[in-house]
Amino acid sequence: MKKRWVSVVLVISMLAAGVMTGCGGGKKTEENKTEGGSEEKQVLTLMGVGTSSEQAYVDLMEDLAEEFNNTNEYNTEIQIEWYENEQYKTKLPTLMTQNEAGDIFFSWTSGWLQPYVENGKVYSISEAMEKDPEWKDRFYAGMLDGTTFDDQIYALPSTQSLYVVYYNKGIFSDLGLSEPETWDEFIEITKTLKQNDIVPVAIGGQEGWIAGFHMNLLANGLYGKALTDDMVDGKTNWEDERFAEAGELFQDIGNSGIYNDGFLGLDYNGSRELFLSGKAAMYPMGTWDTSAIMDSFGGDISKVGAFILPAVNAENQNVTLSQTDKIYAISETCKNKEAACAFLKRLTDPDVQGRLVAEIGAIPVSEAKYDEAAVDDLTKKILEKLPDLTTTLPLSLIFGATGEEYNNIAVSIAGGNDVKEQLKALQEYAANAVE
Repeated sequence: MKKRWVSVVLVISMLAAGVMTGCGGGKKTEENKTEGGSEEKQVLTLMGVGTSSEQAYVDLMEDLAEEFNNTNEYNTEIQIEWYENEQYKTKLPTLMTQNEAGDIFFSWTSGWLQPYVENGKVYSISEAMEKDPEWKDRFYAGMLDGTTFDDQIYALPSTQSLYVVYYNKGIFSDLGLSEPETWDEFIEITKTLKQNDIVPVAIGGQEGWIAGFHMNLLANGLYGKALTDDMVDGKTNWEDERFAEAGELFQDIGNSGIYNDGFLGLDYNGSRELFLSGKAAMYPMGTWDTSAIMDSFGGDISKVGAFILPAVNAENQNVTLSQTDKIYAISETCKNKEAACAFLKRLTDPDVQGRLVAEIGAIPVSEAKYDEAAVDDLTKKILEKLPDLTTTLPLSLIFGATGEEYNNIAVSIAGGNDVKEQLKALQEYAANAVE
């Protein structure tokens, strides 16, 4: 199927063909029949985000739509309209206001999706998933948290970006080190590295989201998923002592020399270069960096590895951060919700998850069957860890503008400002945002 980019021509041609039918689920009507008596396919529009820089993903989605159009039992055709990122962020709110959004639409997680849910613009897929337990139960732990509101699931992610610690195996080998399995082992490794004049951990604290992710990751290691869940459920607030403990630990680590000198003045690219140049032994970052890191190490798995940061408290081992991606929801005005659900389910079938791994280098949200020859060795090692992980979304993605402010106070805390005063200010910011 050829790519269909958003244009007036598309809308006019659809109107001329008489395919823009009203809402009404999957029922067949006389109006859908052609002059020859055969039934004309009902068209569902999918609004997607993807450009020529993501051509592999665009092509994959077009292939899946074509496959669905040729095989589905609903006499339905998926037509994809592709938007650039910023264009989409402007276009979708307007269409939502006019009740003219696509039948299926691309979404980001949590704070971005929630207003549309609260205004009745998004169809809950919970009932469909309850009727299909295999579908509902196939996802890794935490994958649906960011698209679930009031116990109803409103969208499905098809990929994720996992937060891991990349490490230089050459440096570790030279110093007799191995992947840490406990927090104490991790700290001992950082001490050994410092004694040998090697930066233990490279981070770019100049960018708030990186500082926020680090402090968030420490909170997970201290208190597991419960702290995030309590925040989402409204059982606590930003002045919770658990946040204070995580902030104090983050500040102590920054003062201890575990991070690179002047880390608050280094950006994302600078921190990655510090690691790739061999000046730093470890580099915590999202799996979106795996490809670049493998390329830098010549694709040699003997030179680079990755592990999940050990939890400060052992009972919270394997609780890490994950950002769910490539999320799709169904509009409340969708013309055939049953068919739309079937297409969303297809995106998380094992073979499609495998294609996302092999063709675009994604981390899957459920079991993936893929051609191992098409996947780099480091990604394979990361994939092996997935069944044992519990993940939370970064707080910055859950709480919108307040989440962004959380990132900002993480930078302030790392800079030496009083932890509890910063959290108090954050709580005041959150209260004013609600008002």
